[in-house]
Amino acid sequence: MTTPAVSVLMAVYNGASFLKESIQSILSQSYKDLELLIIDDGSDDGSLEIINSFTDKRIRVLQNQLNKGLIFTRNRGINEARGKYLAILDCDDIAFPERISKQVDFLAKHSEIKLCGGQAITIDKNGVETGNFLKVPTNKRLLNVQLLFHNVFINSTIMMELEAVKQVGGYSSNYSFCEDYALSLAVAERFKVANLESTLIKYRVHEESTSQLKSTAMKENERRIIASIHEKLKIESDDELIEIHLSLLNPNGSDLSLNEYKRLFVSILAGNPDIKLYKKDLLKEFIFLKWFELIKEKRARNPLNLYFDKELFYLPAATLKQLRKIAKQNFSFF
Repeated sequence: MTTPAVSVLMAVYNGASFLKESIQSILSQSYKDLELLIIDDGSDDGSLEIINSFTDKRIRVLQNQLNKGLIFTRNRGINEARGKYLAILDCDDIAFPERISKQVDFLAKHSEIKLCGGQAITIDKNGVETGNFLKVPTNKRLLNVQLLFHNVFINSTIMMELEAVKQVGGYSSNYSFCEDYALSLAVAERFKVANLESTLIKYRVHEESTSQLKSTAMKENERRIIASIHEKLKIESDDELIEIHLSLLNPNGSDLSLNEYKRLFVSILAGNPDIKLYKKDLLKEFIFLKWFELIKEKRARNPLNLYFDKELFYLPAATLKQLRKIAKQNFSFF
């Protein structure tokens, strides 16, 4: 067999309900130079029979004799993939026909970027579009800094250079249910990353979704990821700071004060200059923008004083539009 340019990795465990449509969405791609590497992780619901009903020679099927879990299965896929690029699609999501073509074209034109994702629209269990979009940021300058505060990639949209993924060690077994976030962080620490403006997939939301079934374990491992970031930045171990940081990953109307957020931001800025994990100017820019958004969100009193805080204000990122908003908020209290 000739070596394909792209390996599309699909890990399957009891995915019979949605599997056929996901597989077909890859086989129907406008970009043809690909293999679909499907690894069945010990399914007992007929998934393997569905997989074997396809006769397209670009499909390569592997089996785990026992259920080994998603991280083991994806890492096996990394080792087995033959393409220059590795694309991910979960077995309940659907790729748009131009998805692979757009990403290959982008990565070929931007060789310095080793991982890219894109936008998604959500569908329900019946495949009906909900009208909701999963929007991810696309500012390449700030993307690796944004990863400090939340996962900026939708896993089923990711395409990576295979060698780059191998260099960072693939998916870490230390972070079950948020291993994709940990991988994105690891890649972004060493390489440039990007998101496309294009909507690449239909992301299925249903009651069996990992994000709903495993939310407790996910939050615990997100906490461990944040603790790891703090350790790399040489921030002294502090459970309260980790909880503040965690609240930015999952912003659900947190009642934390601006002073608490400031303590986190100042600690990150103080740690980075020695480590140089992030470009200083980009880190200061994004933290200032985050600070500005929090001042607005919290409807803070004396917002002008907060905006010009000597430790967080960053003139190159300040705009007249921001200042007008803050001034309006300031005078609304009088």
